[in-house]
Amino acid sequence: MGNITTLLSKIQPAVKKVESTQKDILSDESVQMVAEENVFESIRHILQRSTILADMVKAGEIAIVGGMYDVESGKVEFSDLHAAPVKNKALKESSAYED
Repeated sequence: MGNITTLLSKIQPAVKKVESTQKDILSDESVQMVAEENVFESIRHILQRSTILADMVKAGEIAIVGGMYDVESGKVEFSDLHAAPVKNKALKESSAYED
């Protein structure tokens, strides 16, 4: 399957996380949850791979912002990573973060 296989493998961590909490992984709600979790997984990946960016986020110099594109409306909804609980969750779940 080529490119599709590669894309599917990249969302597996999000699928597994949602699958552990949802009975029907194919429901609309679960699919949305996987998409949202994949955004946070991408942010965690960025923070794990770049200690420079992780340090800048920790210092409040930058924010890593995730977005969800709505195919029907054409709009992008950005996650508010300036909210402390979300920012801290992404930081703490990255290996680059140390309290």
